[in-house]
Amino acid sequence: SSSALSKAWIEAIDLLSQEFALGKLYWLLICSGYRTYRFLPVFWQEFYPRFERETPKEIQDLIDFLAAKKFGKNYDQETGIVRFLHPHQLKEGLKGIPPERLNDPHISFFNNNNPCHINGDELVCLTEISLENLTKAGKRMWKNKKTSLKKNRFFAVVGSRQQATGNKEENL
Repeated sequence: SSSALSKAWIEAIDLLSQEFALGKLYWLLICSGYRTYRFLPVFWQEFYPRFERETPKEIQDLIDFLAAKKFGKNYDQETGIVRFLHPHQLKEGLKGIPPERLNDPHISFFNNNNPCHINGDELVCLTEISLENLTKAGKRMWKNKKTSLKKNRFFAVVGSRQQATGNKEENL
């Protein structure tokens, strides 16, 4: 498969981290497919939820706050799943998980925690966007990124840390 999406995403997060240099920057990711969830362990050291570690309370609180704010009643805080009334489902050939891929503990975790992903259920995930949080693969992508996005900046700002915490000095 092509790494174009990975390269474009790494470049976008580099631009975002420069644009919002103060405070912490988070990526709230929803995953209806295991391939999307795999972005997390491939590129990020710390992300949640994950198979080998329980989500810390302060991170879970942030996930719940952001997901409830963004997805409202479609977010189930108990399961960490977003269920849309009219979900966007993956194409037939991409829906399922090949049995041999379930040997990967990350993919197995995704499957167990989002058992209805084939119907379009989305597992809500969070990672901090920072150079220090990148894996070796993420740092390689970051260093080798192209400059094409710098000409065509596009950002989606969902909210600020002030909305979450009342602190005016940090961006989310």
